[in-house]
Amino acid sequence: MNITRFLSLGSILKYGKASSEILRVRASAYILYEGIADTVNYIGFFDEFDLPDTFYSWFVVTELYIWMLSVRAMAEEEEGKLLRNYLVEALWFDVAQRVKKLGAGNPAVMREQISELSEQLQAALIAYDEGLQSSDVVLAGALWRRFYQSETVDMQYLD
Repeated sequence: MNITRFLSLGSILKYGKASSEILRVRASAYILYEGIADTVNYIGFFDEFDLPDTFYSWFVVTELYIWMLSVRAMAEEEEGKLLRNYLVEALWFDVAQRVKKLGAGNPAVMREQISELSEQLQAALIAYDEGLQSSDVVLAGALWRRFYQSETVDMQYLD
């Protein structure tokens, strides 16, 4: 993923965020995101948890890593919120690049599907937070619904 375009001073000024602190947090978020995108062993994850090698599987694994980083970041109050938001921004930038590489067909259909993914992402993050704050069973249920789309699955993958 090439983040140079998003970290340029011009793009920061374009969005009215010229603060060096905001630029630092944004750069940190994109670097963290690149760490996810470049170092997670997606194929190993898919094999270990019996997931198909699809765009959706890539997305939910990446989403889980973003959530884990976000949980830690939120302990940092305002900077943490910014970091979380920029992590999600980096995800959507990456999604757009991957969709282009896949040569997706109808742009209107793709926009609708990405919009649906966005809504699902928000719901998943809330469900993961609920699981973290309540019990392992609730968290396992959230993971099962998201990763396996409520299909029958061997419980070893949720243990």
